[in-house]
Amino acid sequence: METKKKFIWIGLTGGLGSGKSTFAHILKEMGFTVISADVMAYKAVEPGTLGLKKIAQEFGPEFLNPKGELLRKKLGQYVFADKEKLKKLESFIHPEIKTLVEKQKQEALARGEKILFYDVPLLFEKHLKSNFDMVIVVNSSQENQIHRTMSRDGLNKTDVLQRMSHQIPLEEKCRAADFVIDNNGSIENLKVQAQKLISQLKKLVDFHQTQE
Repeated sequence: METKKKFIWIGLTGGLGSGKSTFAHILKEMGFTVISADVMAYKAVEPGTLGLKKIAQEFGPEFLNPKGELLRKKLGQYVFADKEKLKKLESFIHPEIKTLVEKQKQEALARGEKILFYDVPLLFEKHLKSNFDMVIVVNSSQENQIHRTMSRDGLNKTDVLQRMSHQIPLEEKCRAADFVIDNNGSIENLKVQAQKLISQLKKLVDFHQTQE
């Protein structure tokens, strides 16, 4: 017999410059656990990890610096030119990321948390929607996406548009989302939306618990 979940596992995503990280920060300030896929990816290949050991064995010690840290840019240039090498790298890293995420989830649940977020930039591109109870997309106009990314990363408009072309369009992600956060206004407006979202999510958690 399947047991009902006592928490909601939520995927948080967006597009380049849409403001996903800003919204994630607001959720953290409100006291919620937001696990970052990017942070987990870094932790998965820190010195002493199994992930880094496998990388050194497979690709060679030349991808580590004298301190034993991964030379990410050098490895990235090497594997992205060869799909098989990239698949091999991912086969080393993804299991380690999964373990780290599960550990953080269990720690949050042990603290009594009921609403957990996982910040995943390429959630739809990697076909991960089915991994979550629901998905939130932080939406923004293309004009705002371009402006924010140019300001943040020091890129020109052509570079930003090229990077955006590798992602699924935001409007398509919004159609597939359970909740859409509009980030075309102020930080204050974003905080108001966060409060409304959490209010709705808490009602969902309470509903599920009353059904047990």
